[in-house]
Amino acid sequence: MSKKKSRKTAGKGFGKPQKPHKLIRQNGLLLMDRKTLLETLRFVKEKEQDGFDIADAEKVSDDKDNQKILKLSSMGHVRHTRKAVPVSVFHNPETDTALYCPLTREEFSLVHGMRVVDKDGNILESVDAPKVQYAYTQGNTFYFDLEKLDELEEMLPYNEPTLDELIYLGQMDERHTPLSEEELRGVLGKTMLACGRDLDKFSRVYRTEEDGQEGGPRVVTEVQVGTDGDLFYQPQKTRLAWSKNVYSIPLYLDKNGTVSVPAYGGCGLIASAV
Repeated sequence: MSKKKSRKTAGKGFGKPQKPHKLIRQNGLLLMDRKTLLETLRFVKEKEQDGFDIADAEKVSDDKDNQKILKLSSMGHVRHTRKAVPVSVFHNPETDTALYCPLTREEFSLVHGMRVVDKDGNILESVDAPKVQYAYTQGNTFYFDLEKLDELEEMLPYNEPTLDELIYLGQMDERHTPLSEEELRGVLGKTMLACGRDLDKFSRVYRTEEDGQEGGPRVVTEVQVGTDGDLFYQPQKTRLAWSKNVYSIPLYLDKNGTVSVPAYGGCGLIASAV
């Protein structure tokens, strides 16, 4: 009889590795275990707050010539003052180990595309995200909030991420990109159309509750106050919807040191996958 593999727990139930992984550089990926990633994110935060000396690179890697770490920078948002670094999440199925790859701005453009605008908001250049994505995809790349590093140290998994752990990262990512009221209406309207205006299908995508004042269901929405006091919103997905939209990509390392990853299409509308 086979035995179910046990999982050591720490903090809120996230496993610890048997052996720590060193920094892995393969096929353009800079893969880190959770400890090295957290050190790297702290390094990015400190260098932007206090200035930077190249000797500080020793804090995050035993490779003093690692230029990618030096190029990493946080990304802000016009609607709040928080900073975040985009990180793609992977795992090695053979060792049940989570691996992370922080992205430069150029790499991040392969996930969502890129727009260059002038000071008046006019688009100077626009590059669409590729239809087929490898390694860095919309489903496994998340904004890691630099103000949440202590929380991430407790919550970030050592092993292949569970759905709950991926939902946590997905919610952190969405808080970094809140929606205006007009954008919220547009997102909910498109989803309702994709569901064929079927409220039961719609409720599989977004959490709903009874509206005590107007009657009928309403979408559960997280509200945050922007830098100018304006309100911004994020509709709350159901667990089923998250399961269709967030994932960790398996990495297959062969004996020659190369890495194989599966290809992914764009996430598309949640409703189309439910």
